[in-house]
Amino acid sequence: MRIIAGKWRRRKLASPEGRSTRPPTDFIRENIFNILRDDIEGASVLDLFAGSGSFGIEALSRGAGSCIFVENGRAALRALKENLRSLEVGEAASVLMRDVFRARNRIAEEGRRFDLIFCDPPFDFGRDAAMRQKAVEMVDDLLIKELLSEDGVLVFRSHTEDAYEKEFSTRPGDTRVYGKSAVFFFYR
Repeated sequence: MRIIAGKWRRRKLASPEGRSTRPPTDFIRENIFNILRDDIEGASVLDLFAGSGSFGIEALSRGAGSCIFVENGRAALRALKENLRSLEVGEAASVLMRDVFRARNRIAEEGRRFDLIFCDPPFDFGRDAAMRQKAVEMVDDLLIKELLSEDGVLVFRSHTEDAYEKEFSTRPGDTRVYGKSAVFFFYR
């Protein structure tokens, strides 16, 4: 896995060992960022279920102003921290080591707003009705609690076999399918 474009272009990213995370392929990230290209410069970014941080790091490489990475898996955190350290990201990045659902509430209480939010829950969430419902509610909360800025974009990735689209109370503004990944774009 590598960074596609920007100041860290072609730099390799560490990935967590094992099969608990499944980072988006370079092809998927490249296509998502081609869609977002006008929304990145100076953006404040929230990367939920960050894993190795590929979405947030790609955004920082392309000119985003800051990124908060939220992850609680040990292997993923090791890879994320290694990536941030090797790229010398500095103060533009911060890591919240906690459950995404709790972090979302904390961030909402602080009144923070983000121009780009990436939400990439594990694919196995979609297979568990309770976890899928929590993920759907989180997307609705991110929009309702106004964590997304006025002109912000929320990007949600899932497995194509999961019925997320039918469960969102807010219709995505755009949906793209890349192999087994479905990517939903929500706008305020």
